[in-house]
Amino acid sequence: MKDYWPQIESKKINKKKIIISILVSIIVIITTTITIIYYNNKDVREWIDKNILKKEVIQNNVTTIELKDVENSRIHAFNKYIGVLSRNKFVLYGSTGNEEKSLDIQISNPIFNSTNRFLAIAENRGKKIYLLTDRNITWETEIERKYITSACE
Repeated sequence: MKDYWPQIESKKINKKKIIISILVSIIVIITTTITIIYYNNKDVREWIDKNILKKEVIQNNVTTIELKDVENSRIHAFNKYIGVLSRNKFVLYGSTGNEEKSLDIQISNPIFNSTNRFLAIAENRGKKIYLLTDRNITWETEIERKYITSACE
């Protein structure tokens, strides 16, 4: 006898596709969970930063420079030095925070400009100009013009 009912063919299940899709969804879920925990839990973030990402910020051993007269000090960084101009003394500090050299500079209201190892210091609305190369005064002069102004004015 002939079959009048159409036979339903069973579909073959592709096990490889199912396994790959399950693995991808598990990885996405785990990554999302870890990311959410990382951003919301400070202790977990510090542990992951230190042990997995190998990054660590230490703030206890930071070199500091103590300034006696903060209000009248002018600070400028150039090359590998930090310079503090206060009461006509330009004190240069190295990368370790130690005082490297002290220079006499007769400027009270300075304009600074630096490029690599050169630093130009001029008196704003004045006539004095100094050029420093590394830690030494290379050139100084007093101009004949009325006065020096910054480029911003």
